[in-house]
Amino acid sequence: LQVSCRRAGSFLHQLTPSKKSYSVVCDVEINHGRRRITIRSPLQVSNQLPVSMVMTCDPSLLPDVEHGCYDTDDNNQAVLGTVRPGQTCAVPLFAAYHATLSIRPEGTEYVTPEEPLTWQDVATNRSLRTVSCRGRDSGAAVFFYNVTWEASSIRRLVR
Repeated sequence: LQVSCRRAGSFLHQLTPSKKSYSVVCDVEINHGRRRITIRSPLQVSNQLPVSMVMTCDPSLLPDVEHGCYDTDDNNQAVLGTVRPGQTCAVPLFAAYHATLSIRPEGTEYVTPEEPLTWQDVATNRSLRTVSCRGRDSGAAVFFYNVTWEASSIRRLVR
């Protein structure tokens, strides 16, 4: 992968392994003559809630599960990361393309939502989707949050 560092911005690079095609985003920041390049998945999760949210997925859909690369939660889901209030977090590349995401409040009082998310579903519908997380205890309150699609400006590099 060759990354041009001549100008700042976000650039979409196409990766072409033998059977599948993936894209990654290269974020180039230039500050006082120093360049910082971040390579990430095109899929990001932004948390506009006042509580931290945990991203999980079915571990059987991820490579290297048998090597212990991913922690699991109480629901036997692979933990991909925690998104703090006001933070944006990139979804790991393989999970972004192959897994369904479950997002729930941090802590043990809520279980994983029954309907996981895929970026394809959210991008296709482009409408507001409400997700609910049941409380672990039978009388506990249900936690609701909304999921929306937002496209960012990323330049596609043509080779």
